[in-house]
Amino acid sequence: MIDKVYDILPIILAVIFVIALSFIGFLYKSILIPVRALFTLCAVLSAAFAVIIGVWQHGWFSNNPHDTFGNSGGLGWLAIPMCFAIMFGLALDYDIFFLSRVKESRMEGRDTRGAIVDGAGRQLRVIAVAGLIMVVSFSGLLLSHIPMMNQTGFFLMVGLIIDVGFVRCFAVPAFMALSGDSTWWPGKVPKKTIFMHYEKPLPE
Repeated sequence: MIDKVYDILPIILAVIFVIALSFIGFLYKSILIPVRALFTLCAVLSAAFAVIIGVWQHGWFSNNPHDTFGNSGGLGWLAIPMCFAIMFGLALDYDIFFLSRVKESRMEGRDTRGAIVDGAGRQLRVIAVAGLIMVVSFSGLLLSHIPMMNQTGFFLMVGLIIDVGFVRCFAVPAFMALSGDSTWWPGKVPKKTIFMHYEKPLPE
């Protein structure tokens, strides 16, 4: 059964990536946004997997297989697909939260950089708190005596800390600031369509 899971796993991962990133591309009418999301997702997943491989396969913390962070000789077979699925969903959720706030701010009349600053100031605090709650929740898996549960919990904790603490707060806003209005290509840059109660839309 394990061999069958891993034989089909690359196909499943590819389908998930294509469908999810296509939805994001259609949602924001942009090619650059899903491409950037692909790179940031791969960076988070790669870093988190590198950490748990170092801990449970190379014995970074302990060579005693009975320790919570001990060298167990490798990763549990279910940990890899489970960690990927959960982290992929959480990271994309946080990405959409931030992008939606930036787009909304752009529609309020700010330029792209101003919208990024406003979106970061308003939404990243919410994302950080949501990520912290999930980190605390997943830390409960470390209380298990089953290595695969420890690996899953620690992976998700590390992945969320990297995603929320660095990628979402620094890498994504920096990339969007550098790309400027090209972020929305080939769609149109969001125009001002949201007016405050004291504002009136300009006549056509």
